[in-house]
Amino acid sequence: HVGLRVEGPDARIMSLPLAVSRTIRSTKPVWHLVDAKGQVTGRLATQLSYILRGKHKPTYLKNADCGDNVVVVNAKDLVLTGAKLRQGRGAKLYRWHTGHPGGLKTRTAKEIIEGN
Repeated sequence: HVGLRVEGPDARIMSLPLAVSRTIRSTKPVWHLVDAKGQVTGRLATQLSYILRGKHKPTYLKNADCGDNVVVVNAKDLVLTGAKLRQGRGAKLYRWHTGHPGGLKTRTAKEIIEGN
């Protein structure tokens, strides 16, 4: 096998076989079907991010795209916890900026779900 050879005190740490990077590039992403019914939004997002990044695989490298594809069904049945669905004072606000002067926009989770 072909390898990367480094001389000096860090040679033991830095020697990495090039065959490892070739196998990662040659692996094809797997499709995952996830049912989101009754799942808490943040916890599901955390679990899906691991799959998308590929951290669940033993061949994970942070500089390589080794993640899988995810399809989420029943996303309309996600559960929002805490102050996300509260109305009036104390409701969680989602803010974004349009990039124009005075372009700060604010909506609650209920307005986003309703599509307003």
